[in-house]
Amino acid sequence: MTLGEILERLEREREGAARYNATAPVAAVLASVIEDLRPLAQGPKKPARAEGMMTAKEIAQEFEVGRNWPYDHQKELGGVKLGGALRFPRARVTQYLRRRS
Repeated sequence: MTLGEILERLEREREGAARYNATAPVAAVLASVIEDLRPLAQGPKKPARAEGMMTAKEIAQEFEVGRNWPYDHQKELGGVKLGGALRFPRARVTQYLRRRS
């Protein structure tokens, strides 16, 4: 049974409990469980973007350097792989470019 199927079943149970005015707060409990489970049924969220990290494209646009420049200088810029993509700490990029000027 999938999470979606469980949610559908709980929704039917909640509706039935509410329709028959269940003496215990069954409908309220089921509604609470459904509310907690619904986000899980929608699948994983996109990974949160690391605060203060930039892509090579963002560096090229913001600092007016060539698109390959961040890759050529990834060691100096502190480039790290996050989720399979190369990211650069904004502070380190800014510091490197300031020193270079």
